[in-house]
Amino acid sequence: MVEDIIVALSRFTTFAVVARNSSFAYKDRNTPIRDIATALGVRYILQGSVRRHGDRLRVALQLIDADADTHLCVDRFDGNMSNLFDFQDRITEAVVGLVEPKVRKAEIERARRKHPDSLDAYDLYLRALPHFRGTTATFRAEAIQLLEQAVQLDPGFGTALAYAAWAYERNETFGSGLSDAERQRCLQLAETALETGYEDPQLIAICALVFTNVGHDHQRSLAMLRDARNANPNNPTVLSLFAFLNVMAGDIETGRDTFLRALQTAPGALENYEILVGVGIAHLFKGEFEQAVDWALRSLAANNEWIGAYWTLAAAYAHLDRIEQAQATIAKLRAKAPLMRVRDLERHRARYAERYEIMIDGVRKAGLPD
Repeated sequence: MVEDIIVALSRFTTFAVVARNSSFAYKDRNTPIRDIATALGVRYILQGSVRRHGDRLRVALQLIDADADTHLCVDRFDGNMSNLFDFQDRITEAVVGLVEPKVRKAEIERARRKHPDSLDAYDLYLRALPHFRGTTATFRAEAIQLLEQAVQLDPGFGTALAYAAWAYERNETFGSGLSDAERQRCLQLAETALETGYEDPQLIAICALVFTNVGHDHQRSLAMLRDARNANPNNPTVLSLFAFLNVMAGDIETGRDTFLRALQTAPGALENYEILVGVGIAHLFKGEFEQAVDWALRSLAANNEWIGAYWTLAAAYAHLDRIEQAQATIAKLRAKAPLMRVRDLERHRARYAERYEIMIDGVRKAGLPD
């Protein structure tokens, strides 16, 4: 089980995982956590135990920040010997889903506490992530600035290159659009990221999104995303981007099911509000408007600033002829994005399949001005 977890975690390139032989050296030894972390050169320790009673198994897990000597998360899982391999697979998937988001959040907080004069490229990348997930033009601009600084400090930092391209893409999708120079810069960053980090599944998935949403090349993107998902099927970012592109331009059922798996894999991931509305968009495109409403509302409960959830909710209400609710949703949307117009969604037509028209027709019927 431990070997499976180490292999699964090693597929993430955003952190390094100590090899099996080194970590197993501390098995059954009563060594202080800080001493283990110092000896192995790590900041975080994943610790666990297995207890058995008859055919029943209980696995307990702790993720520890060794520097602060605090628990980032504690969890336990129950299973039985009759389906041991299925239980091991479930544990591995659950552990990966817990560890990656918790480590990412802890690293963001660590970078936030550092003095600006001591920031390196990795710190700048981490500082950009909360702004990257922001929904205002100011947040998006701050994310681009920080990521461009990271790239200047380290031109070979593939993750920063990919996220910089993604930050430009988000301005194209949720903002006022990109100039020709910005569009060229976005695609250049993505291509350079692929050259430097071609073995990183998450980087490949991010660049695939950029190539669809900025370069309008969804066939290349879907092929890249299939490779990325096969390389790391437990990465929530990879899963969510694979799901999104399938919902928008590929197989809707595959996209929806993958969104649901991403939620199950990493229930605490930072981007889950996007995954929730992704399920809603899948239902919207299939004409299942009540379900689209439910999932869009869940997304807004997680992040009531997320513009995409308002689009989906308003369109679903409109197609249900619940016009007052649709109009109220548009009013909330315009309070957050006063300049938003139907043409901002129409700009995206070239990226996606014809199914996207149901979104445009819905927001127009809901009262979003042309």
